[in-house]
Amino acid sequence: VRSDLQREIDFAAEIGQRYIVIPIIAASERDTDDYKRHAETLNRAGEMTQAAGIKMAYHNHGFEFERAGNRAHYDILLEETAPELVDFELDLFWIANAGVDPMPYLDGHPGRFSMLHVKDRDQFGRMTSVGSGTINFAEIFSQADTAGFKHFFIEHDNPGDGFASIARSIYTVRNVQF
Repeated sequence: VRSDLQREIDFAAEIGQRYIVIPIIAASERDTDDYKRHAETLNRAGEMTQAAGIKMAYHNHGFEFERAGNRAHYDILLEETAPELVDFELDLFWIANAGVDPMPYLDGHPGRFSMLHVKDRDQFGRMTSVGSGTINFAEIFSQADTAGFKHFFIEHDNPGDGFASIARSIYTVRNVQF
């Protein structure tokens, strides 16, 4: 984003991509002032992507939920980016692994979460097939309209049997009652 965003925008437009997602922040750039700069960078990038009909977005991990004073670093990104310029891809495994309830984020920032990274977590903090762990998908999915969910990405980083894991996960997502 900081080095050659226009090239990325051109490529995204060429292949019909609707989002450019920042997947992670470098470990050396994770203090409070860094997050404020990242929010500014995301807004500037969002202005450029918007001009091309593409939306800028950010994907979380667990470290963004570390607290800095009275708020988490993730809060800085949400509160200091413009909703019309920057969306978020909420990764359910990582927010749960950080010990954070996603519901206040979904309720408190309507329309900001166009993408949902659907992953599950067992009671020991390991990834597991969706529906096999501790995450309450019915509660989360019930906020789809408020949160702005448009795209769901099912993932399990290290399944024993990938086909069985994706089958279970897809079944759960299709059949969850809310």
